Amino acid sequence: MDLIQIDSTSQHLLKQFSRKIDGFVVPRLTKDDKIYLLSQGDDYVAMIYFTLKEKCHINYIHTSENHRRKGHAEFLVRKVMEKIQSSGKNEINVAILPDCGSDRIFSKLGFQYTGEHEMKYFF
Repeated sequence: MDLIQIDSTSQHLLKQFSRKIDGFVVPRLTKDDKIYLLSQGDDYVAMIYFTLKEKCHINYIHTSENHRRKGHAEFLVRKVMEKIQSSGKNEINVAILPDCGSDRIFSKLGFQYTGEHEMKYFF
């Protein structure tokens, strides 16, 4: 399994996988945006898109249908948590879509609901 780190200088790497990510429109990344993508050869496994600013935000998380329930999304969220904590920030925000299932991952990792569709993690 390979972890590919994508930012505004390397977003061309995302194009080879973007067709395999259902419903994900490849954003124009700014200097504050990052994507961690897990791949196995040319096979897309999972990705997480986050913004590392004054307030840190997980924008999008997705796992390929063939690779679900194997801990890949949790692995990526942990990587983002490490990155944000090492940057000196003390909070991560995430918007939770109804019935998407990712709320279980975030709850397991210590995120708490702060609104109907919002969760936060405090270091």
